[in-house]
Amino acid sequence: STTVQAAAVTGFRVGEFPSPVEAGTPRLVRVTALDQFGNQADNYTGLVRLTSSDPAASLPPQSKLTGGTAFFLVTLNTAGVQSITASD
Repeated sequence: STTVQAAAVTGFRVGEFPSPVEAGTPRLVRVTALDQFGNQADNYTGLVRLTSSDPAASLPPQSKLTGGTAFFLVTLNTAGVQSITASD
């Protein structure tokens, strides 16, 4: 048998955030490092920064992922359609 590892990280998936959510309600969001083929990059060691289209959002500081994924506490405070983006 052969073990195939993820390629270099090319992006992040932000998921598991409920919709709709009431403004001001803290929720966990899952961030996963992905390679160009959509595989979870378990060996990713960089810092992840979350941003949001909500200018009043409460976001965590930059953090490391463990095993290519982590949960972060996020609070969106502005009503309407909002987005959350992860980057390094």
